[in-house]
Amino acid sequence: MKYLKTYKQILEKKTELLLFSKVFNIIPKSIDYKIIEWMIENWGDVIKKSPYGFSYYNTEKDWDYTVDKSLRLSDHWNFYSADKKHCKIDIPYSNNEYWTIARYDKKTDMYIEEISYPYNYSEENRLKILELKKQYYNQINIDYSQVNKALTMLKTHIKNDNLYVKVLEYNNGVFVKEFFGKVNKLKSNKLIFQDEFGEKQIFNFTTFTKSEMFFYDKNRNLLYHKEKKENLN
Repeated sequence: MKYLKTYKQILEKKTELLLFSKVFNIIPKSIDYKIIEWMIENWGDVIKKSPYGFSYYNTEKDWDYTVDKSLRLSDHWNFYSADKKHCKIDIPYSNNEYWTIARYDKKTDMYIEEISYPYNYSEENRLKILELKKQYYNQINIDYSQVNKALTMLKTHIKNDNLYVKVLEYNNGVFVKEFFGKVNKLKSNKLIFQDEFGEKQIFNFTTFTKSEMFFYDKNRNLLYHKEKKENLN
């Protein structure tokens, strides 16, 4: 079974964007363990919970825009709000009885079912989810001592006014833009620096892990290379 890297919990506005490892604590108890298995294999790195109810996404989402091919986990579909039908799905659906993961198709403006299971409150199901949780955390053990060592070293250079960064930004694996500048702040999931044009640049959340970063001292000596999908902790 393929297990995912973890990311620290982050909050933005009133909507939660959570590291995937928090999934076991935020989803309702009625969900079937087989959906959790599917999510571990296919979901991605983060979960965004709707502030309006029990719906979960693997990317940013608002009322007016849905990312093509993005995933939604929910027990309610084909509902109306402000005289408009939302979250249309390609199967007949009984709300408040089933949990379903579906993938959005921009061409048809409809979600395509990936997996569905009815509510499951059984003790057997609860124990299986707990076992999945245990397996998941055993698989994501990371040697944080080495990563912490790198982060601590880079922060020391910031204190000495001696840290610069080159950022290669990617979108869906395709190179988009290159930045270079002096680092003002660095955390495990956030980078703030002033670019060559004096503009403040902020990389955080998923953009941080989608970008490749090279950290230098003022003499352009390479201090650390953060690859795409790598997190600093």
